[in-house]
Amino acid sequence: MIEKTSFGTVNGREDFLYTLSAGRCKAKVCGYGCSLVSFAYTGDDGKETDIVLGFDELEKYTGPHEFLGATAGRFANRIGGGKFILDGVEYKLFTMGPNHLHGGKEGFNRKLWDSEIDGDSVVMRYTSVDGEENYPGTLSVEIRFILSPDGSLEIAYRAETDKPTVLNLTNHSYFNLNGVEKASDIYNHLVTVHADRFCENDATCLPTGELLSVDDNVFDLRTEKKVGELLGSDFDQVKMFGGFDHSFILRGFENGGFYEAAQVYSPETGLEFVCSTDQPAVQFYTANNMSGTTVGRGGVTYLKHSAFCLETQNLPDAPNKPHFPSAVLRPGEVYETKTVYKLGKR
Repeated sequence: MIEKTSFGTVNGREDFLYTLSAGRCKAKVCGYGCSLVSFAYTGDDGKETDIVLGFDELEKYTGPHEFLGATAGRFANRIGGGKFILDGVEYKLFTMGPNHLHGGKEGFNRKLWDSEIDGDSVVMRYTSVDGEENYPGTLSVEIRFILSPDGSLEIAYRAETDKPTVLNLTNHSYFNLNGVEKASDIYNHLVTVHADRFCENDATCLPTGELLSVDDNVFDLRTEKKVGELLGSDFDQVKMFGGFDHSFILRGFENGGFYEAAQVYSPETGLEFVCSTDQPAVQFYTANNMSGTTVGRGGVTYLKHSAFCLETQNLPDAPNKPHFPSAVLRPGEVYETKTVYKLGKR
């Protein structure tokens, strides 16, 4: 079941909030930023636990925040120095610090997407014109949200371009399985990531190009680890950023198809979150930069380490790293990928 309600206006255009309900789960999405507003599970006691950090009002989504729930693009994550060369032409992009981040000054997270209900899904569309944020090509993007009775929220991406361009889309939701109505950290969460290697970062959080083994270090998340213990590590790649903000190269990508990327479990609520994808990597981020300046749903202040992100994507800075999977999309090609977030009791 899908319910559509008004969510306010942006520059005179009406936005809508869509509530998808199936089984024990409920998800809410809005057109601004093509954002996941809420993802909640109802227990046997009738209590609803919402795990997505966000806002109740559209106005707060249009204001400053840490990409809460948003679709990041045209290129999610970082592009080194804010520039890349494609077919012999150099393109210079907006930078936040030394690098380009999540699509630029006004990326896809700052756009009001067209939206509609299509059968059992909510479909959002946006056309990024040639030269927007200095990216080449007019890009037509469609993102479809589908919620299944087993608690699986599918996010399916599709895009086409009229000129060669680079593309890397992801959802940037922040999750806390203890429930976002609490001012809680995620130290009690248990995390598993199905990856044998990760991207080494420089001091600006840009991949150096080196893919390091997880063997014998704190990045070995192939078996379940407690987040609080991981964050207390003296490993330089953790200490440098105050936590994790790294791209893990997923084991399943080498074999193709669709596969589980990561699982996170909260012993407090018994909720388990499973992330599956067909993308090469997942960025595991532990909200290291949340500083208490954002007040979210229910008046809760979002603090450092109050959430985790699992951003399925291509590798950061892929346009400048020839040995990374290509991020180039050309006319006649179709960019298609999907990610599934499954929420339920263990």
